[in-house]
Amino acid sequence: MAALSWAFSRFFAARDLVVPYGGQSFISRTSKFRAFFLPLMYSLIPVVGSDYFARQLPKLFKHATRIVPAVGHLFGAGSTTSSLYKAQLLADPSIVVVQLIVIILGTLASMWASWRIAKRDLVPLTDHPRGVQVAAVSLAAVCGVAASVLYVLMSAAD
Repeated sequence: MAALSWAFSRFFAARDLVVPYGGQSFISRTSKFRAFFLPLMYSLIPVVGSDYFARQLPKLFKHATRIVPAVGHLFGAGSTTSSLYKAQLLADPSIVVVQLIVIILGTLASMWASWRIAKRDLVPLTDHPRGVQVAAVSLAAVCGVAASVLYVLMSAAD
């Protein structure tokens, strides 16, 4: 992602762009790279969040029914031979479909955020306003597609 942000800053930065130099600490230091990197990475938060959520779904759908027998163990009523202990809410193919839906929603949210963030933070830094917005949205879309392909390949792995 850093390499892509560097490419963004090289390709889209206005020729006469001068970024005011900040302080000596990492937090206050500024550069063309940082001016592009931070907005691009913030716009990817929805797709990264949906990826994390989608990775937890197999655990939920495969093991949530074990909660009832586990709580029953506290009161001497639970058993590992219970039908609930071995039941699943969804089978693996259905879990993958739910994961893909979550990733698609996160990708759409990330694309929307990318458009808005690029319009606010990146357009003032460039001579190609629509180009930088389309490129930022494309980056979010590519990240979402890559995550979707990985979920299909993993087949709802725990």
